[in-house]
Amino acid sequence: MLRIRHETLDDARLFHLDGTVTTVEASFLKREVRNAIAAGVGSIIFDLTEVDLVDSTGLGSLVALHKSALAAGARLHLRGMQSNVRAVVELARLHRVLSLLPDDAPVGSVPAERS
Repeated sequence: MLRIRHETLDDARLFHLDGTVTTVEASFLKREVRNAIAAGVGSIIFDLTEVDLVDSTGLGSLVALHKSALAAGARLHLRGMQSNVRAVVELARLHRVLSLLPDDAPVGSVPAERS
């Protein structure tokens, strides 16, 4: 199960995720990101501090959401990954594709694509 809490800060929407990112939860994330893009945010940040599992469907969803954000002129960023989640992301070599922020990166300093 995934719990999603979000807040809008400047030109960014910060999603605090808690639980697992698997097949079922991926559809909820997609809806939330579509809503954020429709609202015109320039940066979408997933705080994964409380996420303990991301399966292959979850990884695929992160890539798809990244592409959707870019197509809309926004950027998707990940921060606060636990070591096991970071290991899966790196094993899939997604750290080369996705924007990974330092755990303590202030939201206001996150670069956006929108101008």
